[in-house]
Amino acid sequence: MKWIHPWDADTMLKPWGNLIGWKVLNEVELKHIENHQYKPGAYTPLDNILNPWWQQLTDLLPRWLAPNLVTFAGFLPILMSYVLAWYCSPDMGTPPPRWLCFTMAVSLFLYQTLDAMDGKQARRLNASTPLGQLFDHGCDCLALLSHSSMAIGFLCSGATRWSMAGQAVLASGFFMAQWQEHYTGVLCTSYGPVGVTETQYGLIALAAVAGILGPNGTEALMTSRLVGDFTLSNFLVSSWIVFNFFLMGMCLHQTLSYKSTTAAQELNRPRAMLDLLPVVVLNFVFLFGWDATVVADMPRVLGLSAGLLFFYLTAQMILYSMACSNFEPKQWMLFPFAALAVASRVAYLPFEVLIVKFTLILHTVALTLYVKCWILTVISELTTHLGIRVFTVEPKTE
Repeated sequence: MKWIHPWDADTMLKPWGNLIGWKVLNEVELKHIENHQYKPGAYTPLDNILNPWWQQLTDLLPRWLAPNLVTFAGFLPILMSYVLAWYCSPDMGTPPPRWLCFTMAVSLFLYQTLDAMDGKQARRLNASTPLGQLFDHGCDCLALLSHSSMAIGFLCSGATRWSMAGQAVLASGFFMAQWQEHYTGVLCTSYGPVGVTETQYGLIALAAVAGILGPNGTEALMTSRLVGDFTLSNFLVSSWIVFNFFLMGMCLHQTLSYKSTTAAQELNRPRAMLDLLPVVVLNFVFLFGWDATVVADMPRVLGLSAGLLFFYLTAQMILYSMACSNFEPKQWMLFPFAALAVASRVAYLPFEVLIVKFTLILHTVALTLYVKCWILTVISELTTHLGIRVFTVEPKTE
């Protein structure tokens, strides 16, 4: 008799694709995903220090606990801190209170730790699946919204294009890492001694420092002038942007200079560059397409809308990399976002601006539902084809 957990989400996911009539993956792509083998990049020195501790924590987990549930348990605190930051500082200009700073630091620590444990739990249970990679990296991509929110809260950069640029380069860098894996077969998570772990621990430290200083102390420090009107906040944000551009440049160089061992897998550089076009367009629209009034009045909604689009693009890149299929550069989902940006530029009368803002909210809600339907369809197709579950593991029969 097949063992089924009473609260297994697969009961709801299984008929999802048939319910909405979508078909994301064909049989050939599903077969490629079934045979996909994940190849992570090299560990950093900090990873090597923390690995024994992560393994010890993993060994304490019950064997019935599915790896995806470990991932999701780490994602929930991150989601909570993002919602709380939106509530406490909807304009992005209000420095977060002490309790929120410490909450963000703890939530990111939990997320980072559990994110390092989910793969170890999968190997411990011999339950590694392609769905685990999609679920893990999909949560990582969504978590970037919370990471950006934490950084903005500490840096006090407010509802400015500086803040938008900080979010955009982070999301673009994550997309390019998945793009590199698509063409090289290896997901690079570090460059030399600096990687994802170091970056996350740095953000944890910044959130903790902001909690110690308090909102007034943090704002005074960040708004202190270095040269003229150039503040410490401006310096740190610009340094973060330059750092991410350096990483993206390294990623671009390593990918385009990649030499395959077989002629059949020879890199098509023009095609690879074309895959980056949607992200370039999204960055341009996100940073420069919107009128300054919308950026100042609705930074959270605008950031969420762009973040969901970045997630949708990145999730496709992850999925089609595993499926040995081509990523589609023509992303029609970007057009409503771009059209609204143009409308915000030409809107003149107050009621016209209000219509644009209201439509942006509707667009964000519709985009959320669309992306949710897409990812649930993909999960339904994968679980059906692979005969696996999302949040439960079946006990081994003797």
